[in-house]
Amino acid sequence: MKKLLFLALLLAAAMFALAACNRGGNEGDGPAGPVATATPAPTATPAPSLAPTPPPIPEGSRAHIVAQAASMVPEPGSYIVNATGTRVDQNILGGWTNPTPNAHARVLMGGLGTMDRNHFNDWFPNPIVMVDGAWPEIRDNADGSRTYTFTIYTENRFSDGTFVTAAHYAGGWALGLSPQWTALVPSNNSGLHVQGRTPFLNGDAATLTGVRLYDSVCAEGRPNRFSVTVIAEELPNVWEASMYMGQGPSPLHMYGADVRDNGDGVFVVAADGGELTFEALRQIVEGGEPFFVQFIDEHGEPMYRADGEPDGTMVSDGVRYRPTVFSGPYMFDSIDVGNGVMTLLANPHFPGTWDGFRPRIERVIWRFTPATLMVDALAAGEAHLMLAVTDGQATENAFLTLVDGGTHSFHGYDDHGQRLIQFHTDTGPTQFREVRQAISYMVDRDRYNAEVGRGYSVVAHGPWGPAWWWYQEAADRDLYDRVTMYSLNLDRAIQLLEEGGWNYNADGTPYVGPGIANGVRHKWVDEWHYGTDDDGNTVRFIYEINDDGTRGRPLESNRVYTGERVLMPLVINWVVGTAANPGRDSLERFLFEHMAHCGGLLVQERSDRWGAILQGGYREAQRFEMIYLGVGMAVTWAPWLLMSLEWIPQSNWGQVDSALTRELSDRFRVLDITNPEGYDAFIEAFIDYMEHLTFEAYTLPMRIATVHDFIPVNLGGWFTTGLWNFSEAVTRAYWR
Repeated sequence: MKKLLFLALLLAAAMFALAACNRGGNEGDGPAGPVATATPAPTATPAPSLAPTPPPIPEGSRAHIVAQAASMVPEPGSYIVNATGTRVDQNILGGWTNPTPNAHARVLMGGLGTMDRNHFNDWFPNPIVMVDGAWPEIRDNADGSRTYTFTIYTENRFSDGTFVTAAHYAGGWALGLSPQWTALVPSNNSGLHVQGRTPFLNGDAATLTGVRLYDSVCAEGRPNRFSVTVIAEELPNVWEASMYMGQGPSPLHMYGADVRDNGDGVFVVAADGGELTFEALRQIVEGGEPFFVQFIDEHGEPMYRADGEPDGTMVSDGVRYRPTVFSGPYMFDSIDVGNGVMTLLANPHFPGTWDGFRPRIERVIWRFTPATLMVDALAAGEAHLMLAVTDGQATENAFLTLVDGGTHSFHGYDDHGQRLIQFHTDTGPTQFREVRQAISYMVDRDRYNAEVGRGYSVVAHGPWGPAWWWYQEAADRDLYDRVTMYSLNLDRAIQLLEEGGWNYNADGTPYVGPGIANGVRHKWVDEWHYGTDDDGNTVRFIYEINDDGTRGRPLESNRVYTGERVLMPLVINWVVGTAANPGRDSLERFLFEHMAHCGGLLVQERSDRWGAILQGGYREAQRFEMIYLGVGMAVTWAPWLLMSLEWIPQSNWGQVDSALTRELSDRFRVLDITNPEGYDAFIEAFIDYMEHLTFEAYTLPMRIATVHDFIPVNLGGWFTTGLWNFSEAVTRAYWR
């Protein structure tokens, strides 16, 4: 399952805020294919069908675009069912959950962002929101910070008819960074670039000074101007235009909240103007007493965990599970968590997309369908869409049954993501480079691609997305001469383990190879543990202290050595998907065999925890040394955030921490890619960064696939790429 990594403004309170990014695609007919070096490019893939190209930005005023969109109305009773192999989650709002169906739904339920993008991933002011389609005003301040002032139209409405004003944009920051909200979502990493964030979030300041709400200058009297001030430490930033200019509105009244500005900054109050208490907010968001919902399998039978306990989840009537107000093209309608079904309904108040579209399909439905049953479900008419198919056998079956059967057409494109093995570098044996490299040499990625991709994928040699323009440029230079490629080499794997010191048995005697009593290699290591602060909380870093006494950026790890030497066993805990996962099945057919040949390596699989890890945004995966997963690459790739442990820790899945990694990743953010020198410097920094990452083997990329969408032959207007996906496509689609 794909993890969607939109490295943009994670506005916790707005929930449906636009994921703002910058240019990451190619000027052309979509992203070019991945460069194959160890494996030839796919040849079995039929030529993609001719899908309609989204039109350019309509000329004329907001009124002109809205008038075009107004002519599009949902066909009464129309619906479309998307068969999904990932069960929908009960957490409709963002911040708690990860599955792709929920992520796509949140994009559909959120809209009216200040920035928008076309299918080439070009970002621009949203002409439906920004007055005259203008960019925000930018002012540089004496302290090095930068202020962005937005002027918006106030004719737009939420789904309940409430006018969307600047208060809903500024108020989203105020609520999302308030102590009340942070108490609900403790791992609140949103708004890290906003001035005044930390004292406001901690309750040490009454206002969020970096966000301002101004009196209206429009005839209707509704506030139409707000500003956001970005701290100097976040500037310059290569993605500045999208990271800081992309704001989405928050339906404050859904949370019983409102926003005020006292001249120093914004703060939240209750809807009646009084104090917004944590308990009042919790009652609205979390609702009443939660109740248990048991999952149902494809046969209609209740599901149970490996330990015999019922498999399911807790839900309640709070807006976290049943939101009521939306700004996007669709609204939440219903969810049946047990059967894995979620339905959205067209929003009658949505004014239109940047290019003048409104939904013409009344309902959008996600239905959990095991991968082995998807083709049959589409053939029987139980579902309509089978999207983002990357498994070779499933692709072959779909062509044979659906396309050759005449019920469906297809659309092919390169995946802007990959399948990979993620290593954790702060725990167990995989904290040592030689173990990560040795395992990488034990994996036959060519065989894996042949079995799983079946001609529809190529070996990936680095953690990159093929649609990134900078990857395409780097591949034409010396990227593939510099990165470390891991072809199957068991002798090299054994050599690395021996050179790394994995040469002992549990009792300290020399390890002599497979077949001895316990059969597991051990290594002498310094025992260590994390330090704790005055409150007993675990502390990972020593921090830089700013001039004003506040904590700055992390400097170094604070590992505390006990001075003792212990023998660490070469035991790896890894987590993979369910038994129906083709990639997992292929890996198990040969990886364990190769590990046994090398000797002394024990892998303990925990596929039973995959569901919990997926629903929890991979946070629980940090207990495992290895994880096999699929990743959707960010459209604005920010490596200084990906490698951060303090600022956005959940993004750094591998818990990577080294001075060199931070130095290499920080090089990107200061570059100006609008001029030739900055453009070239970005590409060279990318090559240097990938050379380091592949040598360290923080991840083992497995494959980049040719993706296929299988759509009904009578569905018009469908267009997807690796960057322009289901949420964009369904808003513009219609039944012929």
